[in-house]
Amino acid sequence: QTQSLMMLARQRQQSTASMGRLQLLRWVNNFLHTDYVKLEDLRDGIAYAQIIDACHPNAVALHRVKFEGKSRSQFVRNLKIVDSAFRRLKLRKAVPISKLADGNFQAHVDFLRWCVNHLNHVAPDAVSTYRAYERRISAASGEMSQSPHKQSSRQPVHHHQQQQQQQQQQQQRRGRRRPERQNSNLVRDTSGPLFMMDENGNEVIVNPIEAHLQ
Repeated sequence: QTQSLMMLARQRQQSTASMGRLQLLRWVNNFLHTDYVKLEDLRDGIAYAQIIDACHPNAVALHRVKFEGKSRSQFVRNLKIVDSAFRRLKLRKAVPISKLADGNFQAHVDFLRWCVNHLNHVAPDAVSTYRAYERRISAASGEMSQSPHKQSSRQPVHHHQQQQQQQQQQQQRRGRRRPERQNSNLVRDTSGPLFMMDENGNEVIVNPIEAHLQ
């Protein structure tokens, strides 16, 4: 089992290494629900901060990130927040703050590839569970108490609640039961008269009083 996991990790690393700039750009936009036009635009540091937030929830101080940053100094500030998270998590990867803030193409390709590979290794399910847009909104408002990942819709049910649910289900089932017919040969049409089956199995219209007398 350990060997199979190592092989899977190696395959993921190889596939990440073969990702080109368009694939990387498509991946980050799909994952984070962003609209970056080119990899150099990642110099704002926001994408990297969120990728690490998806891998290690609440390890990055997202509430300190400048999501509306336009200047290089603000980009550097955001990347330093990412670097602080790397140091706190003791990740063996240097954050090239200066090159990233300058929009160096190769620096972004290498660093984003590492981030994608790291996410595939430590939190592969985050691709489908991470709430990127909601995290940005929460960070901008200063409310970071909610989980960065989608939670299961199923809630724990206590014993007394379970009994109540069972009773409600039984009542609903009883309410759906069809009432027993008093006369199996008598068919009532709510929009018309009464019918009876004759000896040959044909339906004949009868008077309600006559039907009860037969």
